[in-house]
Amino acid sequence: MSQKKYRRLRALEREREAIDDKRENLAVQEGFWEIIRKNWTFLLIIGMGVVLIYLNALHGDFVSDDYASITQNPDVLNPRVMFSGFNTMRIGTYLLAVIFGIKNPLGFHLNSLFLYLIFIILAFAFIYRMFGKKLAISTTLLFAFHPIHVEAVSWISGRIYIILAIYILLGLMAFIYYLETGKYKFLGWVILFFILGFLTDKPRPFSLIFLMVLVVFYFGWGKVRDKLSKFIPYIITFSIAFFILSIPYIRSRVAVVNSGYNFSESIFYNPFFQYPTGIAKYLQLLWLPIDLTLYHTMYVFEPWLNWLILLLFLAIMWYWGKKDKRYWFALMFILLALAPSMAPVKVSWLVAERYMFLGSLGFCLFLALLLEAIDLRIKNLSYLILSLLLVFYGIRVYLRNIDWQTNHNLWVRTVQYSWNSHNAWNNIGDDYDKLGQYDNAIKGFGQSYAVKNNYADAYHNQANIFFKIKRYDLARQGYELALKFHPGLYQSYISLTQVALYQGDLNGALAYANKLIESQPNNPQAYYVMGVVLAQGGKLKEAEDYLNYALQLNPNFTPAVNTLKQISAGKTQ
Repeated sequence: MSQKKYRRLRALEREREAIDDKRENLAVQEGFWEIIRKNWTFLLIIGMGVVLIYLNALHGDFVSDDYASITQNPDVLNPRVMFSGFNTMRIGTYLLAVIFGIKNPLGFHLNSLFLYLIFIILAFAFIYRMFGKKLAISTTLLFAFHPIHVEAVSWISGRIYIILAIYILLGLMAFIYYLETGKYKFLGWVILFFILGFLTDKPRPFSLIFLMVLVVFYFGWGKVRDKLSKFIPYIITFSIAFFILSIPYIRSRVAVVNSGYNFSESIFYNPFFQYPTGIAKYLQLLWLPIDLTLYHTMYVFEPWLNWLILLLFLAIMWYWGKKDKRYWFALMFILLALAPSMAPVKVSWLVAERYMFLGSLGFCLFLALLLEAIDLRIKNLSYLILSLLLVFYGIRVYLRNIDWQTNHNLWVRTVQYSWNSHNAWNNIGDDYDKLGQYDNAIKGFGQSYAVKNNYADAYHNQANIFFKIKRYDLARQGYELALKFHPGLYQSYISLTQVALYQGDLNGALAYANKLIESQPNNPQAYYVMGVVLAQGGKLKEAEDYLNYALQLNPNFTPAVNTLKQISAGKTQ
């Protein structure tokens, strides 16, 4: 062994011994602000690099869920609604909408980028405290540039995962401070950050509790028993209480994920499919972030290979748990940060890049540890690998940002990587509709129900296009197919009523309006539609009765008020 290599090895051993000594004795380390003060130059440089690779994301429009939550949300400027429940995501949306307006996405993108930079600083400080400066630098570089984060950073609606990660990491750091100092105020901060996360999103903040357990095992129960044992009953009670509080949200979330075209008899995933498939896909996205897409429906590995990857991952974790706890900590961090999103109950989609935002910090730590091991054997090779990774990551981030710049870019790219997703094809059909490219819209919706032939929304949306181009025969056929597969899709009854009126089929319109009322007996819109049909058929008294009943259900239902005024004006002429 050469003298230079020996000196590098000894220096690394001394650094690890110092870290192990702090872990063993729970020595009070440098404070957060001290770490930032000593490393502000590095953090400034990495911040500038992040801004550079995400610069083209600032030109992005509102896309996908942004419409429902911001531009088409009637309550987005209503402080009473947006501040209810103290959901910090909604509060932030309200403040940004007030400052920048709901038509300007730039302010929202700047906010997402700012939150990302905040998390990067926190991640650096966390790794620095746990594993030292060298690993903190390489881990933070890898994390800051990793392409799997684009969905959370460049998609305005995805920033909730950055907000949650900030709360969780702040809570985890406060917990570590408590273990080091024994000061109860830090437990207060842990509770505060958990509650802030819980008010923002119900299941995912439980990652904080899982990661606290990980930290305890990493330090060793014997080292922290005196500080934690008396609090165990309170922690368990606290966790159970908040889990019970989250049940209504979980039920409503399950209703969303397991409804309509995604409906299945069970509200549970098949764990023998979910865990090997999901974890294998996440590991592939972390190691090779090429097929980034909003809808992950292409699981390229065979089932047996998914199981092999899962078992190999668990075996590696067990091996490093015996040999070097740092590797074990990194791999466990991935799983525990992801755990709430991989609950067997259908509160989440099977795979989504944004779910891995926090967990990817563990992966980047694992990569940094591997680079450290490589550096011991071949000098400077780790720097070359790190440089190549950062270049690849940076290019991939820049290109992925382009996908998120417009709705059209997003759905075109999504169907390329998720061509078997009926959701993706339906959305691209909707996008072509907005662009006025009706032929392409018809093809997109057709491809959607070709992928999933009982997808009622695609039949309904395609029928809307036929209605626009005055192909009423095809429109009626599409709406009826939509109702065949989803009888509760009452919008199809409304559209069928319109089609019948355009075709001069008053009896048909009455029949559809009656079915609409049967389907929606408490919906004022159903009685309004019937009132309009009766009015067009000259049955004004009956029309007024239905319109008045609509107003009984909703006194502020403006269309009924206006139609009654028109009928009254017609009578006086």
